[in-house]
Amino acid sequence: MTLARALMWISALGLLVAAVGLWPHLPDRIPVHFGLDGEPDQWAERFLLAWLTLPLVGVALAVVLEAVATWAVRHPDRQTVNVLSQRALMELPVERRVPVLERVASMLYWTGAVSLVALAAIQVGTWEAATGEDGPGWVLAGTLGVAAGSLGILVWGLARIEGEIKRQREATLEADE
Repeated sequence: MTLARALMWISALGLLVAAVGLWPHLPDRIPVHFGLDGEPDQWAERFLLAWLTLPLVGVALAVVLEAVATWAVRHPDRQTVNVLSQRALMELPVERRVPVLERVASMLYWTGAVSLVALAAIQVGTWEAATGEDGPGWVLAGTLGVAAGSLGILVWGLARIEGEIKRQREATLEADE
């Protein structure tokens, strides 16, 4: 198991377990929406689904990313994922697509890990706002974390994927000579 995959699952399950553990300690009203300034602007009576929405979305995200990553690596003969150099990827021999698809899987796992940590920050902010502490900082940090982290992973991941496609094309050409 890779570090990114482990972090994604630890974050997903940790977020869910923490939310369930904090549920009995929530006040009667909880924030269910935050404005652009990070301040709660909608409140609701405490109910389990409202409190568990982010953790459940996080677990669902991890399940989907795991499924796509696993499928792509196990089925290199199929066009499962799109990359910038899609044609170059599909022109590679099937066995040379696997290292590229492993890079795709890594990018998906890192995306999941960063997104789940950001969801956890938002959940902490929700808890703090509900209990009268300073929640907006966590909510803003989580929201900005998703945006910045996803953009960083996208740029980094695509560069790694494109580099691997290039390496595999060169190796294929050398093997053909």
